[in-house]
Amino acid sequence: MIASCARDVYEDLIRRFCRIGDSQFRKDTITRLGKLKQDSLRKRVVMRSKHTHSSDALSLNMKYILEDQSENKLYSHLKLKSQIYYPNDVVFTSFLKSDLILLCKAYGIAAGNVQKSGLINQLCTVIPTLNEMPKPNFSVQNNPVVSSLKASSNEDTSSCSKSQPCTRKRTIEGKGKGKGKGKGKKKMETCDKDNTDT
Repeated sequence: MIASCARDVYEDLIRRFCRIGDSQFRKDTITRLGKLKQDSLRKRVVMRSKHTHSSDALSLNMKYILEDQSENKLYSHLKLKSQIYYPNDVVFTSFLKSDLILLCKAYGIAAGNVQKSGLINQLCTVIPTLNEMPKPNFSVQNNPVVSSLKASSNEDTSSCSKSQPCTRKRTIEGKGKGKGKGKGKKKMETCDKDNTDT
């Protein structure tokens, strides 16, 4: 009698212990699967948002800003301002260095002789502090880089004609035809010689 009761109690304890173990295993499995599902869903949402933002950033280029007809180009400014909080290399992907110089001019930033990364950092520092574009009336014709290049080319040609003569070297390979003297030697032509001949 006592032995049978003890056996029943033992079997009941074992059965209850197995049930507790099964329920705990089921709970842990459901928690793990739910966490994996949440992580995968979070990754998909992040990837989708990155793709959407990258497409928006690619749609924002210098042509878009130049064609903006809003007052003080407010729409372009707000779009730039909202996208600056994302990585900078994504925001200014479709901008050339000349475009960034024009933007610096529109926001009153002295571009100078700065690399593209420096221009991006300056724009990302100044744009969030402004409510609109300070100097929206700019165009590609007013690009300081183009004007400086034209000025430098004009200075080079003027210096060649006024300050010092232009020297051109022409080499003739081989001895040429006949036995005349001076064949195959280097000939020097200068602007001064041309002037004396005329």
